[in-house]
Amino acid sequence: MSDEYLNNTEQSEIVDDNINKYLSLSLGGEDYGISILQVREILVMVDITPLPQAADYVRGVINLRGRIIPVVDMRGIFGMQSSDYTDETCVIVVEVNNGDNEECCQMGTIVDKVNEVVNIENKNIDPVPNFGEACNMSCLKGMGKTDTGVVIILDIDKVLAYEDVGAYQDKSNSEAGNGQQRAA
Repeated sequence: MSDEYLNNTEQSEIVDDNINKYLSLSLGGEDYGISILQVREILVMVDITPLPQAADYVRGVINLRGRIIPVVDMRGIFGMQSSDYTDETCVIVVEVNNGDNEECCQMGTIVDKVNEVVNIENKNIDPVPNFGEACNMSCLKGMGKTDTGVVIILDIDKVLAYEDVGAYQDKSNSEAGNGQQRAA
């Protein structure tokens, strides 16, 4: 059932039931979490239509039941080395807020693997460690402690915000010493 057909009470109950749930995913061997409230779909790898002159991390767009959804590679956003897609590679379609105007849109993010939905209570989420200017941690909400280890909880709105993606790219490009800078 679509959100537009749910009344406010039903929507509130859904939010309350899922407030501490995160979709656990793997990226470069590490576990990350995205609030389940922002996850719309999980797709097996699909054909992606590339876009000309797009940044390296932009894979292109997909047609999802008549909607054009932009798709980005999370490895590329975080400056990780690219990897071949496997049977576990998938696209997570998330709803992101595009800033002050509170307009939401859907975007696809390519990840190595989806693990499971985990429940992490607020008391088990530690603040992000401060590494100073050496690391841009603005896209992280916290460090979730689970029975199996640590889940790095992402602020997917900030991860996929154009300005922040550019900051990660500029940082990884300057660290690599290749002198490439993304145009603003």
